[in-house]
Amino acid sequence: MVQISKVAEEKGLMPAGITQSITAMCQKFGLPVDYENWDVDKLYQALTHDKKARGNTLKLVLVPELGSATIHPVSLEEMKDYLVK
Repeated sequence: MVQISKVAEEKGLMPAGITQSITAMCQKFGLPVDYENWDVDKLYQALTHDKKARGNTLKLVLVPELGSATIHPVSLEEMKDYLVK
């Protein structure tokens, strides 16, 4: 959730500072806010089998503000590009 909000915030899909709020909320409830280095190919394969993936598109759930959510379609290739970063 935190990683997706970082990307969405950079793209202007979520307001500046929301990632900080989401991070604080996750930490409050003991949820992970960071990740270990990942195997891009394995993670990409997992994304293609995600229940939110249809064809070449993944539907991301974004949180424009705490307490609300929107769905934003992203191509799997764009997600793979992000994973490489």
